[in-house]
Amino acid sequence: LPGTEIIPVVLSKTGAIVNPSDLPTETDLGPIKHLAVAGSRAYGLENETSDWDFIGFYVKPKRLFLGVQAQHDKTFSWKEPAEIKVHEIGQFLRLLEKSPYIHESLVQPNYTGPTSDFVLDLQMNHQERLISSRLVSAYRHLGLGMADKAEGMEPGPKMEKVIRNGYRALFTAFNLVVWGEFKIKHDRELIYHLASRPKQVAIDGLGKTDNTIPKSGFDLRPEPDWAWLNEKLLEYRDYLEEENEY
Repeated sequence: LPGTEIIPVVLSKTGAIVNPSDLPTETDLGPIKHLAVAGSRAYGLENETSDWDFIGFYVKPKRLFLGVQAQHDKTFSWKEPAEIKVHEIGQFLRLLEKSPYIHESLVQPNYTGPTSDFVLDLQMNHQERLISSRLVSAYRHLGLGMADKAEGMEPGPKMEKVIRNGYRALFTAFNLVVWGEFKIKHDRELIYHLASRPKQVAIDGLGKTDNTIPKSGFDLRPEPDWAWLNEKLLEYRDYLEEENEY
């Protein structure tokens, strides 16, 4: 697979705040090959107090799997210039079936450098192989968890932000089931409208939205297509070895 690195500019309603050149590109165990904007800023749902969050993966060379100095997978985190977390690519893909944040960071196009054709190919051509009933359930639980969190908050911008993110998670679950793909272009005006309504109405709306998500209509597999993903991951590791990118 090609390994072209692409470094777009990160923009939001509040402007280009994080310079891509300031983001890390290496870990102690291998190069970072993908970073994506996560959280509210990935959807344009942030406010002026929102943090910047990034999530992605690095790739560990084979000698650290098979050699005498083999190393366990490790998750690396940074606090500056933003909240950043990267997993080893194998661990990253294993989390696909239970982490909406991992899934979003892989398939939504609001990434920052570096990323590669490995990721772009998944985004454009193979999203259905990443979707599973477990993932849809995880999105549902995330949305309803946001409703529970909002219920204990005082009305105001912070509570509305929690509700907006809850709707976003539930709408994503709906899109995965109905369309079989991730859709970054949620109806943001509708989300803002719902979040601006009285607290209890918004929370009731979350529950109703969840209950009306179809249980069928798209043939969801119980888990991601692990066999296919494993084959593609091995090809990608081989490519990086051949290109001496470690």
